[in-house]
Amino acid sequence: MSVAALVCGIVGLVLVFCWVGIVLGVLGVVFGLLGMNRVDASGGTLQGRGLAIAGGICGAVTIAIFIALLIFVLANSSNSSTYIWS
Repeated sequence: MSVAALVCGIVGLVLVFCWVGIVLGVLGVVFGLLGMNRVDASGGTLQGRGLAIAGGICGAVTIAIFIALLIFVLANSSNSSTYIWS
């Protein structure tokens, strides 16, 4: 789960400009939380808590960037009537 979180988080950051990025960002956060819970519940037999944290953070950053881009696009789409040729 920890490795899956990290991979989803990093690929989500790379693909943040398409719809796949938001899906991978959410999966990175979910897998990161599941990975941290499994590592904590194992009593020290499993490793990978750092990978799970990094994947969750990358996923959260992906979601934040995507939401900021979405707000930017929606805010600028309402001003389309101010162009000279329209």
